[in-house]
Amino acid sequence: MEKDLVSRQQIPFRGIPAAGVHGVGVRALPGNLLRLARGMLASRRILREFQPDVLFFTGGYVAVPMALMAIPRNSLLYVPDIEPGLALKTLARFADCIAVTAEESRKFFSPGKRIVVTGYPVRPELMKWDRQAGRAWLGINEQERVLLVFGGSKGARSINQAVWSALPKLIESMHVIHVTGQNDWQVREDQRAKLPANLLPRYHVYPYLHEEMGAALAAADLAVCRAGASTLGELPWFGLPAVLVPYPYAWRYQKVNAEYLASHGAAVVIENQNLAGQLLPVVTELITNESRLAAMRSAMRDLAQPRAAEKNCGLAAGTGTISRSERQDDDMVSLNVVFWLLVILFALVGGVRGWAREILVTFAVVLAMFIVTVLERFVPFIRILRENAPETLFWMRAIVLLSLVFFGYQTPNLPRIAQTGKFARERLQDILLGFFLGAVNGFMVWGTLWWFLHNANYPFPIITAPDPNTVMGQEALRLINLLPPEWLMAETGTPIIYFAVAIAFVFVMVVFI
Repeated sequence: MEKDLVSRQQIPFRGIPAAGVHGVGVRALPGNLLRLARGMLASRRILREFQPDVLFFTGGYVAVPMALMAIPRNSLLYVPDIEPGLALKTLARFADCIAVTAEESRKFFSPGKRIVVTGYPVRPELMKWDRQAGRAWLGINEQERVLLVFGGSKGARSINQAVWSALPKLIESMHVIHVTGQNDWQVREDQRAKLPANLLPRYHVYPYLHEEMGAALAAADLAVCRAGASTLGELPWFGLPAVLVPYPYAWRYQKVNAEYLASHGAAVVIENQNLAGQLLPVVTELITNESRLAAMRSAMRDLAQPRAAEKNCGLAAGTGTISRSERQDDDMVSLNVVFWLLVILFALVGGVRGWAREILVTFAVVLAMFIVTVLERFVPFIRILRENAPETLFWMRAIVLLSLVFFGYQTPNLPRIAQTGKFARERLQDILLGFFLGAVNGFMVWGTLWWFLHNANYPFPIITAPDPNTVMGQEALRLINLLPPEWLMAETGTPIIYFAVAIAFVFVMVVFI
């Protein structure tokens, strides 16, 4: 959908693979994580080619891969809904500035963040329409009452069905502009056939409206629609009262949006499950009650932010001028945040895989550190790298670690072990144990890589060392002192890694025997 809309404006478009990890099924999670990783690689290529001065983020999980790859760069995050989703809350940690649609959004972010209320930008092609021009385009007289029904870019089946059920009654007293969406467009002829011939001109049905959506919004006296983010900008701009039906199957964003508009007296909320029974009486009561409709219209106009797009552009331009030195402390925060995000991702993967697979990855990390320790203590060539080639040493360590971790994740489950009475677990227990071991593995894998990187004095220009003169830099240094190699691969005395690998070996022998 986004590709088609952007292409219509003749703007170059590059898609990025992405998928959500919050609220998805257990079976879908591994594939979604893989798409997220592919998206990060694609984002890195785009950043290298385009070299942006500032990045503007909005929306949901689609932005996450690019945001993770663009941590060292200037960025502005725009939050269209009143309550940000998990992806936007994550992106907020990396952003230099956060723009929000309404004042009510401030409470969802850290007080230390720079937050600016800009409003929701309305497309210029919509803003050119007024009531007279809209009704002229639709062929509707000024004296007629008009109901606008729409459900987003793809439509809303429950709204469509409720309107079709009430349509013979509705068009007796009002015109109905119905934007069905492409999915239900084929049903329209069956519904039109049920209407009296003399009332057919009152039913204006379209699969989708582009610029002409402004005509429908300007011409209407009342709208019935979902409560997506665009309603926070478009309905106030046109001063259009609404009956809002929040989409019930996607967290609570639309519910919060609807409650925001209703709390200001600009809308009425009907829950999706009550729509069929309540639509006709609620719409009829509102559209025939001129005093209430006028009060809702005034309340809706009071929420309008006419210069929202201009404000966002100004913030983006200002954010693009932030220097690298001004962002140094934020980069340290980002390094810590990325580390814990990766630990969480590994925990989610562990919950899907179960404990019997995750324990093998734990052993793989221990074995990798054991091999690295042996090589560095007993192979002269490797010892020389420590003083003369820290970057080469980093790659040697990383290759050993990642190779063994890769084989650890490729190793199949231990069905003969996991299904025995001694090791059998209920599904919930297996998920919880897998989640715990996955988090441990994430901490060990990424903690070990980070320690190797720190030990090599950060030889890559895109990653800077923690600054001990900043609070966040001090936190990073404290965390580095707790990473696995710090206590398993001790520089002095007898490294604990020898005992760790012996314990792992004994555990495997006991389990297999």
